[in-house]
Amino acid sequence: MTIKKAEKNEAKIIAQIHRKSINTGFLSTFGDRFLTKLYEFIISADYCVCYIYRQKDTPVGFICVSLDSKKMYNDFLKKNLNLAITVFLKNAFSVNRLTKIFDHLFYNKKKKELPAAELLSVAVIEDFKRKKIGSKLFDKAINYFKNNKINNFVITTGASNIESNEYFKKNKCQLIKRISIHKNQNSNIYTKTIK
Repeated sequence: MTIKKAEKNEAKIIAQIHRKSINTGFLSTFGDRFLTKLYEFIISADYCVCYIYRQKDTPVGFICVSLDSKKMYNDFLKKNLNLAITVFLKNAFSVNRLTKIFDHLFYNKKKKELPAAELLSVAVIEDFKRKKIGSKLFDKAINYFKNNKINNFVITTGASNIESNEYFKKNKCQLIKRISIHKNQNSNIYTKTIK
């Protein structure tokens, strides 16, 4: 077992784990190319980190965090404007999909009074769940925040995702509000205070 910082060339495998493990998440619907570009950006940004968990050299899970998620999404869109336009145009004929895109882009306004630091995503492939891998990755994220003098951070997850909500409760995150990012789809917002 090893946990290390992900390298840019590992973004594709992280994207695949994301899409398979967070298959009800909205970002997963954009496919591997979009997710790969997103994770390449996160891995390269000096205010983000992505840790990858390997079991005998096989990546089985990851966690990504940012010291400033709003800046991260804004910078990602600026750097990948062509990709963003392509995604937009592919969804231009679906009012429902376009609404979801705009809701997702502007959801930071719904949590403006909350910490800028955020746990962006965490996933473990099915065969390796319930082996405390998620908790070990969470501990790495906590250490990253501590080293950057962050006292608390935010996490957003789908309210209907029971497994995800249990994971954050188990890691002593506090549910502070429920918001509607997309119509008829509620999300829970947690904060974690680092002691």
